[in-house]
Amino acid sequence: MISPGWMAVAWRPRPDVPSGRREVHDIATIAVTSNWPPEVYVVDDVLVEYAVLQEESVVDNLIDGIARVVDQPPLLRALEALVAANGNRSKAALSLEIHRSTLDYRLSRVEDLTGWRPTSLQGLENLAIALTTYAVISSRETQTPPTE
Repeated sequence: MISPGWMAVAWRPRPDVPSGRREVHDIATIAVTSNWPPEVYVVDDVLVEYAVLQEESVVDNLIDGIARVVDQPPLLRALEALVAANGNRSKAALSLEIHRSTLDYRLSRVEDLTGWRPTSLQGLENLAIALTTYAVISSRETQTPPTE
Protein backbone atom coordinates (compact mmCIF):
# COMPACT_ATOMS: atom_id res chain seq x y z
CA MET A 1 0.00 0.00 0.00
CA ILE A 2 1.30 3.44 -0.90
CA SER A 3 1.01 5.99 1.88
CA PRO A 4 -0.07 9.52 1.00
CA GLY A 5 2.49 12.30 0.95
CA TRP A 6 2.99 15.96 0.21
CA MET A 7 4.19 17.15 -3.14
CA ALA A 8 4.74 20.59 -4.60
CA VAL A 9 4.93 21.55 -8.24
CA ALA A 10 6.37 24.60 -10.01
CA TRP A 11 6.71 25.04 -13.74
CA ARG A 12 9.89 26.73 -14.97
CA PRO A 13 11.94 26.92 -18.14
CA ARG A 14 15.19 24.97 -17.86
CA PRO A 15 17.41 27.97 -16.93
CA ASP A 16 15.09 28.77 -13.99
CA VAL A 17 15.04 25.28 -12.47
CA PRO A 18 17.12 26.33 -9.40
CA SER A 19 14.57 29.01 -8.44
CA GLY A 20 11.79 26.49 -9.08
CA ARG A 21 13.51 24.08 -6.71
CA ARG A 22 13.49 26.71 -3.95
CA GLU A 23 9.81 27.48 -4.66
CA VAL A 24 8.85 23.80 -4.51
CA HIS A 25 10.75 23.35 -1.26
CA ASP A 26 9.03 26.36 0.29
CA ILE A 27 5.56 25.28 -0.88
CA ALA A 28 5.98 21.76 0.49
CA THR A 29 7.40 23.04 3.77
CA ILE A 30 4.49 25.47 4.15
CA ALA A 31 1.97 22.67 3.57
CA VAL A 32 3.64 20.23 5.95
CA THR A 33 4.30 22.71 8.76
CA SER A 34 0.74 24.05 8.44
CA ASN A 35 -0.57 20.51 8.98
CA TRP A 36 -2.40 20.50 5.67
CA PRO A 37 -3.46 17.12 4.31
CA PRO A 38 -1.05 15.22 2.07
CA GLU A 39 -1.65 16.15 -1.58
CA VAL A 40 -0.12 18.12 -4.43
CA TYR A 41 0.31 21.87 -3.84
CA VAL A 42 1.22 24.81 -6.08
CA VAL A 43 2.07 28.40 -5.19
CA ASP A 44 -1.59 29.43 -5.60
CA ASP A 45 -2.39 27.25 -2.56
CA VAL A 46 0.02 29.17 -0.32
CA LEU A 47 -0.12 32.72 -1.66
CA VAL A 48 0.01 34.63 1.63
CA GLU A 49 2.69 32.48 3.23
CA TYR A 50 4.78 32.45 0.07
CA ALA A 51 4.43 36.21 -0.41
CA VAL A 52 5.62 36.77 3.16
CA LEU A 53 8.76 34.73 2.43
CA GLN A 54 9.64 37.04 -0.46
CA GLU A 55 9.97 40.13 1.77
CA GLU A 56 13.03 39.93 4.01
CA SER A 57 11.93 42.65 6.44
CA VAL A 58 8.60 40.87 7.03
CA VAL A 59 10.40 37.56 7.54
CA ASP A 60 12.74 39.20 10.04
CA ASN A 61 9.84 40.74 11.99
CA LEU A 62 7.96 37.44 12.13
CA ILE A 63 11.04 35.47 13.16
CA ASP A 64 11.90 38.01 15.86
CA GLY A 65 8.32 37.90 17.10
CA ILE A 66 8.01 34.13 17.35
CA ALA A 67 11.56 33.15 18.41
CA ARG A 68 10.90 33.49 22.14
CA VAL A 69 7.86 31.21 21.84
CA VAL A 70 9.74 28.60 19.81
CA ASP A 71 12.35 28.45 22.59
CA GLN A 72 9.68 27.42 25.13
CA PRO A 73 8.22 24.01 24.18
CA PRO A 74 5.04 24.21 26.33
CA LEU A 75 4.13 27.58 24.78
CA LEU A 76 5.01 26.37 21.29
CA ARG A 77 2.86 23.24 21.66
CA ALA A 78 -0.04 25.32 23.00
CA LEU A 79 0.16 27.69 20.05
CA GLU A 80 0.51 24.88 17.52
CA ALA A 81 -2.52 23.13 19.02
CA LEU A 82 -4.58 26.31 18.85
CA VAL A 83 -3.63 26.85 15.21
CA ALA A 84 -4.46 23.20 14.40
CA ALA A 85 -7.82 23.64 16.15
CA ASN A 86 -8.58 26.79 14.10
CA GLY A 87 -8.67 28.91 17.24
CA ASN A 88 -10.95 26.59 19.24
CA ARG A 89 -9.37 26.67 22.70
CA SER A 90 -11.43 23.79 24.10
CA LYS A 91 -10.39 21.53 21.22
CA ALA A 92 -6.76 22.66 21.57
CA ALA A 93 -6.72 21.95 25.31
CA LEU A 94 -8.27 18.54 24.73
CA SER A 95 -5.65 17.66 22.09
CA LEU A 96 -2.89 18.60 24.54
CA GLU A 97 -4.63 16.79 27.40
CA ILE A 98 -4.44 19.87 29.60
CA HIS A 99 -7.08 21.97 31.36
CA ARG A 100 -8.45 24.88 29.36
CA SER A 101 -7.23 27.35 32.00
CA THR A 102 -3.70 25.96 31.57
CA LEU A 103 -3.98 26.55 27.84
CA ASP A 104 -5.31 30.07 28.43
CA TYR A 105 -2.35 30.82 30.72
CA ARG A 106 0.12 29.59 28.10
CA LEU A 107 -1.60 31.62 25.40
CA SER A 108 -1.40 34.73 27.57
CA ARG A 109 2.35 34.10 27.87
CA VAL A 110 2.51 33.82 24.05
CA GLU A 111 0.80 37.21 23.84
CA ASP A 112 3.21 38.70 26.40
CA LEU A 113 6.20 37.47 24.38
CA THR A 114 4.97 38.34 20.89
CA GLY A 115 2.50 41.19 21.26
CA TRP A 116 0.00 39.20 19.17
CA ARG A 117 -3.18 37.99 20.89
CA PRO A 118 -3.71 34.33 19.94
CA THR A 119 -7.40 34.53 20.83
CA SER A 120 -8.10 37.13 18.13
CA LEU A 121 -8.42 36.25 14.46
CA GLN A 122 -5.69 38.68 13.35
CA GLY A 123 -3.36 37.67 16.19
CA LEU A 124 -3.79 33.97 15.50
CA GLU A 125 -3.24 34.55 11.78
CA ASN A 126 -0.02 36.48 12.48
CA LEU A 127 1.19 33.78 14.85
CA ALA A 128 0.35 30.98 12.40
CA ILE A 129 2.21 32.75 9.60
CA ALA A 130 5.13 33.43 11.95
CA LEU A 131 5.31 29.72 12.85
CA THR A 132 5.23 28.74 9.19
CA THR A 133 7.85 31.35 8.29
CA TYR A 134 10.10 30.15 11.12
CA ALA A 135 9.78 26.54 9.92
CA VAL A 136 10.53 27.40 6.30
CA ILE A 137 13.56 29.54 7.17
CA SER A 138 14.86 26.86 9.54
CA SER A 139 14.49 24.19 6.87
CA ARG A 140 16.26 26.41 4.32
CA GLU A 141 19.21 26.70 6.67
CA THR A 142 19.60 22.91 6.78
CA GLN A 143 18.95 22.38 3.06
CA THR A 144 21.70 22.10 0.47
CA PRO A 145 21.45 25.23 -1.65
CA PRO A 146 20.45 24.78 -5.30
CA THR A 147 23.19 25.18 -7.84
CA GLU A 148 22.72 27.90 -10.41
